Amino acid sequence: MSQGRHHPPAPANFPLLKAHEILEACHQAGLPISDDDLARPSAPRVQAILAWWLNLIFHVTVDMCINAAEAQLDHMENPEIYREGMYLGVFHAALNQLLQRAAIEDFTVSDLSNPTALRFTVILSGIINFNLFERELAAKHLEPIEQEDAVLQQREEELMVKNQAMKTKIEEEREKRRLNEARTAQCLQQTAELNHQMEKYHDESQVLTETLKNKSDTVKDLAGQLSDVNQTILNQEMEINRLKGQIVQSPDRLRSNVADMQRNLNQDKENVAQLEVKERQLTSKISALTKYEVDLGGVIKVMDEWEVDAARVKDIMKRHQQHADELDSLTSERTELERQIYTTQRRVDNSRAELARFEERTQNRRAVNRQKKKTLESQHREWMEKKRELDSQAGAKNKEAVEVESKIRELRNDLHKELDRGSMDFNRIKMQFSAYSARLNKALDGIMATATLSSPPSPDTTMKALTLHSAPQPFTPGKVYHPIQVSDVPIPVADEAKHEVLVKILYAAYNHRDLFQRQSLYPGIVFATPESPSIMGADGVGIVISPSHPLHNKVVLLCSNNNWEASPLAPEKPLQSGILGSMKLTGGRGTFAEYIVMDEKNVVECPEHLSGSEESLAVASSVPLGGVTAWRAVKTKANVDAGQNVLITGIGGGVALNALQYCVAIDSSASLGANVWVSSSSEEKIEKAVALGAKGGVNYKDPSWPKTLAGLLPKEQPLLDAVIDSGGGTIVNDVTRIMKYGGVVVCYGMTGLGDVKIGMGAVLKNIEFKGSTMGSLREFKEAVSFINEKKINFVVDTVLDGLDKAEEGFERMKEGKQFGKIVIKVAKEKTDKL
Repeated sequence: MSQGRHHPPAPANFPLLKAHEILEACHQAGLPISDDDLARPSAPRVQAILAWWLNLIFHVTVDMCINAAEAQLDHMENPEIYREGMYLGVFHAALNQLLQRAAIEDFTVSDLSNPTALRFTVILSGIINFNLFERELAAKHLEPIEQEDAVLQQREEELMVKNQAMKTKIEEEREKRRLNEARTAQCLQQTAELNHQMEKYHDESQVLTETLKNKSDTVKDLAGQLSDVNQTILNQEMEINRLKGQIVQSPDRLRSNVADMQRNLNQDKENVAQLEVKERQLTSKISALTKYEVDLGGVIKVMDEWEVDAARVKDIMKRHQQHADELDSLTSERTELERQIYTTQRRVDNSRAELARFEERTQNRRAVNRQKKKTLESQHREWMEKKRELDSQAGAKNKEAVEVESKIRELRNDLHKELDRGSMDFNRIKMQFSAYSARLNKALDGIMATATLSSPPSPDTTMKALTLHSAPQPFTPGKVYHPIQVSDVPIPVADEAKHEVLVKILYAAYNHRDLFQRQSLYPGIVFATPESPSIMGADGVGIVISPSHPLHNKVVLLCSNNNWEASPLAPEKPLQSGILGSMKLTGGRGTFAEYIVMDEKNVVECPEHLSGSEESLAVASSVPLGGVTAWRAVKTKANVDAGQNVLITGIGGGVALNALQYCVAIDSSASLGANVWVSSSSEEKIEKAVALGAKGGVNYKDPSWPKTLAGLLPKEQPLLDAVIDSGGGTIVNDVTRIMKYGGVVVCYGMTGLGDVKIGMGAVLKNIEFKGSTMGSLREFKEAVSFINEKKINFVVDTVLDGLDKAEEGFERMKEGKQFGKIVIKVAKEKTDKL
């Protein structure tokens, strides 16, 4: 795609901000930006900053632009040729929608691909002023409505709460009233029954009282009669005594009188006996009446108690009436509240109607913007038509270029064959000449009898490399296991014009990604073809062969990642960033070979303590990929500091062990090293980790391992600050209970082969989950510097001798029994055969 020329900025319709004003506005908006970004803007930073503003104002992300570009590329031939230009074009079109509204009409693609400080300042000034204008406009129209709506909603909620409380109180009073009515009815019924019984007892008491009165009168009469009888008996006894005195005078008449008196006496005794019987009967009746009188007293007492209960019932009925009055009052208050709620609802409806009218005006503005967008899309389609024409022309040119390249390849092969034949003839002549010279020297001088004049060996054009080949198609990822073989492949040639250097590999180290590549579980892999090898391996240490390089003949570490310079967030060019080892983006280059071509900035001199012996070189080979991956997870992502509690899962793998050694080496003025705990399925690995400085460990196959780990943490600091994880899956939910609020979980691998699950517990504790892969060149250099400063020696599990032993390394990695890195020795000696 053609690039627009730079031009002087047109006069702005907005105030041009100064550098410190732009920095302050960006920082207030949450965008990290530095003075260097304004003074010396680079294309990646300009694109990243403008993408951030585009996302903030229009909610359009880079991924959306990429997806739109991919949709266009799907309809084009040879899309790889135009991919970068298409990405830039779609991103430019999206930015134009923002910048035109920001009064910047002359924005071109060159402002993205080749920015200048002045132009970048004008663009940022326009965006910031537009953003401030939009925010002020929103605050002017929306904030008063939103505030009033918030007040009304709060008032409505208060009224609803009060109304609900009134309803609850009314229901309670109704329930009390219902219960009181039932109790009152029961009391009234019992009172009526008691009154009836009282009337019955009263009638019986009156009858008994009358009977008692009659009996008392009868008793009094009988007592009088008894007194009369006794007086009569006394008189008769006196008469008898008188008569006894007269017996002597007239016995006959006396006897007659005595007999009469005797008869009268007997008659009186019979009467007395009858009276005594009647008296006993009366006494029995009097006792019965006395008992009735006692019972009647009890009845009267019960009647008095019922009168008290009746008074209580009247009091209850009085209070019931008071409750009824209160219920009527509450009902009136409820009616008033309902009226207030209705009034408030009308105000809310009016506010919502006003908000709807504002939204309608906003929609009208959006419709205008959509119309502008359609116009832009129409222009874009026209541009795409022109692009298709150019694509067609480019396709024809590409075919011609392929034909020319094929002819050049054939000529090159023929030339190599002729050179090989010439080299063989030249070597044969040299050998003959050497033999003749030896015989001549022997004849001329006996001292040189044992000397031989041999010419240096001819340069070799091939090298040994471990290449990845495709299994028979079709295959299923995860179930396939692609074959490897040690192949003779051409030695790569470094192009000094492109700042490339040739490195002789001494040792290379395995990573789990190598195993995943053979199982088709790693994206972007490429298989070997007759024209292009696919060499495995991302970790390695070697010697610079290029004679003009400052590190010539020195031991260097290889930064495995390309096109990731310094950003702590992600690669500056994510679609062009790749890792060594059978990857399409890095041209199939790998470290499991005798030689490799590297960008000169991606080779770093090896620390002295890792380059003095064969054992230290084996350790050095494990630094690049695993070392920078662990460093980014521990420092950039988790920001682990001395004294913090850290859990490292899956101890035994290279990256996990590297992370452990980094954490225990971190020191500060307050403490030495972080407090590290590990997890593994092997008690032996846990013990080895403790020997390296870990505080302890747990077996992750035990379902209760988080609880066990909680018991190991110190009482004065019983929560984890960070987790460095290699498995994914349920790790976040597993550690939520033992993580501090705001803790960090960093995941750098997928050995668990499962999606990461995050529950609401982690959300409520503000636990951060961060993905981490590889690292930038800056992080690689920081890691190497730290390793050099602390004299760290990474753990090596096994060293294999020669590429022919490569399959043994894969088998041990599949078993999962390694503790540390598996390393393979590639070169037989440090000297170079070239």
